[in-house]
Amino acid sequence: MFETLYRTDARGRSFANPSDCEYYQPRIDRERHGGEGVFFVRETHGYFDDERKKLVNVKPEEPFATWDEAERRYQEQLRCRASTCFEHAFAWDPMSPSGMSYRLLPKA
Repeated sequence: MFETLYRTDARGRSFANPSDCEYYQPRIDRERHGGEGVFFVRETHGYFDDERKKLVNVKPEEPFATWDEAERRYQEQLRCRASTCFEHAFAWDPMSPSGMSYRLLPKA
């Protein structure tokens, strides 16, 4: 599960200006850790560079024993990013004609 968060609505943009295409991508991953299935909330921070496709930063991660704990942390991260104007959320949606879903996150 992941969404890509932008400060501005990225639909229809060329991404010629790196400050327009800076993004955060929080996600929940499930892995085996110490013999148990645990969840990790991870976040990638970067921008889209047509030439280099460079990732800028990956935040530290911590394991969560349950999906509910990971989901709470994920929602907390979304609220945090929306409060810094990263409020335009995009995700893959195979049921959508465009293959993408969009939602505007409320600012806290």
